[in-house]
Formats: sequence, structure tokens, C-alpha cells
Amino acid sequence: MPTLSEAAPDELMHIITSENFILIPSNSNTAFKIPKALLSSVSKPFGASAEGGWIETSNGSHKFLVQDENGSEADVTENVLVCFIKWAFTGQYSTDDVGISSQVDNLRAFEYSAVEEENHIQIWGTKKGKKGLKKHVSYVLEPPSAPELVEETAPEPEWETTPEPAPEPEWETPPEPAQEQWETSEVEHDPGLQTSAFDAGPSKGKGPEEEINLDYDSKGKAASSISTQPAKKPHALLLHVQIYVFANIYQIEELKRPSRQNITAYLEKVERSSDDFTHKIFDVLDYAFLHLPDDDKLLMWLAKYSAWKLGTLRENSVRLEELLRGTDGKFSTLLVHYVVPGQANPFIREWDI
Repeated sequence: MPTLSEAAPDELMHIITSENFILIPSNSNTAFKIPKALLSSVSKPFGASAEGGWIETSNGSHKFLVQDENGSEADVTENVLVCFIKWAFTGQYSTDDVGISSQVDNLRAFEYSAVEEENHIQIWGTKKGKKGLKKHVSYVLEPPSAPELVEETAPEPEWETTPEPAPEPEWETPPEPAQEQWETSEVEHDPGLQTSAFDAGPSKGKGPEEEINLDYDSKGKAASSISTQPAKKPHALLLHVQIYVFANIYQIEELKRPSRQNITAYLEKVERSSDDFTHKIFDVLDYAFLHLPDDDKLLMWLAKYSAWKLGTLRENSVRLEELLRGTDGKFSTLLVHYVVPGQANPFIREWDI
């Protein structure tokens, strides 16, 4: 199943001279055209669809279904189709093709990972680790020693200067303007500025956030478009998983490979970033465990990754519990295979039973 870039001369001529087939995403009615021969070359199920063997196919077009509440159908968005068609022609794709940056910001330097590993060794008390940490121990001990120096010097001048001059002028001046402000504010609000404020719309005084809320309450058309625009652009990690699920459904093994590599490479960069990616990780786990079979290689890798990041996932206990209870127990079942056994001996201490 070659892409256009890998096609032989005779296959290339056959592909570029074949009629177009239309793919319509589940979240819009935009028509994406692709040569029927190329579509059949990269995916056998799509080849059957192009021949009119599916209910969703009619008159040379295929409309993808919208995901239902049970998640039996995965949404095929415009972003997924753009990346798929780009890959079908060139043999590669990027989230930047649809305006979604795959860059991970605030990456730590490579030295930080080495220090982090040494700190981990120090926690376990290995002699070799302590010798290797002579230079870093002073740095690690600096933060706790700094506040001690501040506590010794700071309180003496603060208690001498602040109580004497501050209370006399502060108690004399503020009560007078404060009472006047309350009196004037009551007079200003009495004539009915509350109704005029809603009539005029807070968009003139407070900015676009309240304007969107008022438009949404009034059921305006602009409000519906504004509310749906942010949902059209997922983050890069989620888009990679959506492409992988799409390739798995339509049996495109050559597309699963680069998308799987992009997922693991992105998560590897996340480990070097100081930003919080926990919510993005949960988005990926929710989508993958909802749409992938139990024996999928990526799913098993994500279960192993989740066991390794279990401490971070526990910080959001609500989403972790939803993930454990949902997906028909698929996540919890695979997670058990990779979770490290507990290190605490229950017989050493007295436990409340």
C-alpha cells in the first residue's frame, strides 16, 4: 500500500489519472478530494468504501459519523483528514500543517536530567551517589537556609518602624473618603444603572469575555460560532492519537507507525519541560483507551507509561478515578500489569484495619 511518493511509475500514472473521491469530516461539511486509486492504495477499507460498499458512502463521497455517547465511533475531524491526505501524497505529516504547533516549551537543559538522577540516588542513600553529589549538595541546601537568614534580620527593623508612624495617619485619613465613596456609590446605583448596564452590554466596558457570555445567553449565532472555535483545534499530542486511532480503524499500518513515534517523542520531551502537561496526558489516555483494542501496541505502551507516571496522575484524582472506572475497566486492567509492588511492609507498623 504505497503512498504517492513511493509509487512506481506505472502506479503513479494510474493514481494521478483516476477520478477523485470525496471525504467529508464528521465535524463539518467540507469536502476533501483525493484520487480514488490513491485512497485504495493506502487503505483496503477505503477502497471498499470508494466502490460504494458502505452505508456512509454515496455518489462518490464518504461522510464520517459523529462520535456517539458510548464512543463507538471516533470523530474524524478536518485536522485528521488534512494530515492523512498530506501523508498519502508525501509519506509524512505534521501537526503544523493544520496550525497546531508540536513544540514543547520551557525545556530544561540536559544537565538538569543528570542532576535529577543524582538527586534520586541521594534519596536512596547510596554512598556512590553522595560522593557524586558534593557539588550539588550545596545548591540543594541553599533554598532552606535562605529563609532562616531573612527571619533573623528582617523582624527587628520591621517591628520598630511600622507600628509607630503607620497607625496615626492611616486611621485618620481613610475613613473620610471611604464613607463618601459608599454614599456616592449608593446614589449612583439607585437610578437603575444595573438595567442600563445589561442593556448597553458589558462588552463596552469589560472586554470580550463577558460579551461572549451575553451573546451565548441570548442564543445569538455569533455566540455559537465563538463557543465552537476553541474545540476545533486540539493540542498536538491529542491530534497524534486521533490520527493513530483513525489509521487503526481503516487499517493503515504505514500511518500508525509515524503517529506512534510522534506520540512517544512528544511525551519524552514533556519529561524535560517545566510546564504542566497532566491534562494533556489525560486527554490522550481517555481517547486512546476508548477507541483502541486491548492488544494494541500503543495502548500497552501507554499503560506502562501511566504506571511510570502514576505519581503525577494522582495529582488529578478526579480524572484518574474517571479513567479507572471508565473505558470498561480497560485502563485499570492493563495498568495492573505494570504497577510496581508496594515497598512498605504492612507488618512493620500498626495499621488500622
